[in-house]
Amino acid sequence: RPWYRTSWAWGVLLAVLVTLVAGTAISRGDFSKLVQNWPHAAKMLARLVRPDASIAAEVISLTIVTVFMALMATLLAIPVAVVLSFLAARNLMRGAAGRTIYFVVRAAASIVRAIEPIIWAIVFVIWVRMGPFAGALALFVCSIADLTKLYSEQLESIDTGPTEAITAVG
Repeated sequence: RPWYRTSWAWGVLLAVLVTLVAGTAISRGDFSKLVQNWPHAAKMLARLVRPDASIAAEVISLTIVTVFMALMATLLAIPVAVVLSFLAARNLMRGAAGRTIYFVVRAAASIVRAIEPIIWAIVFVIWVRMGPFAGALALFVCSIADLTKLYSEQLESIDTGPTEAITAVG
């Protein structure tokens, strides 16, 4: 039986339609403004196709600053993430205290990873003012969380045979 002949499909279609109408009403969407403001959008699209070459030097300079911000943040985050990854590896954290540390580090990394880098940038702009340093700090925090997760997953996937053998030897 085709999908459009089922009551389930019509229910989903009705729910989508009600959601769109309610969303438009709540957000006060005015689709006529899309047509009215088309000349402004056309100008913007034309500028995207024909960029202004007079600002090329500034663009290159800011691109270099951005690359070095990311490089600095990542290089500084690596040692911190390596240390935290040992604390976030389930197979390495044993006992009650180890499990508590594991859950705290994993939860903190998950929370930090759940917050977008732009939000971290806003937090650091408020804290240290606008500039490349605030961006580097935001990338630093995000890199720590991401790398901690990646490194801890690698530590959890190691073969347990050699570890058990070393433990057995003493």
